[in-house]
Amino acid sequence: MTGVPDVLRQLQARYRLDQASDDPVLRRVATLQLERLELGRRRASTKREHQTVGEDTRRWLMRPYRQQLQALLEAGGNPAVRWRGEDCYQTGHRPFHDSKSGTCLVVWLDTGTYWCSSCNAVGGAIEWVSTWKGISRRRAHLVLAQKFGSGAP
Repeated sequence: MTGVPDVLRQLQARYRLDQASDDPVLRRVATLQLERLELGRRRASTKREHQTVGEDTRRWLMRPYRQQLQALLEAGGNPAVRWRGEDCYQTGHRPFHDSKSGTCLVVWLDTGTYWCSSCNAVGGAIEWVSTWKGISRRRAHLVLAQKFGSGAP
C-alpha cells in the first residue's frame, strides 16, 4: 500500500479489527467500509486491469438504468467530451447550466452515476430524468420503465 496516507492506514487497521468483532452489524459495516476504501484506491489508480470489487459492493454501487445513462445525457445535448478510462468520461451539464470547458459533469458508466463539479449535482438516470423533466423520482422511474423496460442493468 504505497502512497496511502496515514489516516487511511489507520482506518483500514480499525476496520480490520472490527471484522473480528462478535457484533455481526459491526463486522458487516467494517467489511463494506474496507471494500469502499479499496474501491476508492483502485479508482484513483490508472491500472484498471487488476480491479476486482466484491459482489455486495458492486450491487450497492450500481444504479438502475445505468446502461441507459449515456443515451439520456446525449439526448440532453451532452456527448462525451473527454474519456478518463474505458468507463468514465466528462461532458457538459446542459440543459441545467453551461461551463466554459464543457466538462463539468463526470460520468461513471460502470456504476451508472454522475457528479457535476460546478453545482455538485449527483445521481443516476432516475435523478437525471427527475431534474430534467421537473418530476418526482417515482414518476421519473416510471418514465424510464416505459422507455427502457424494467430497470435491469
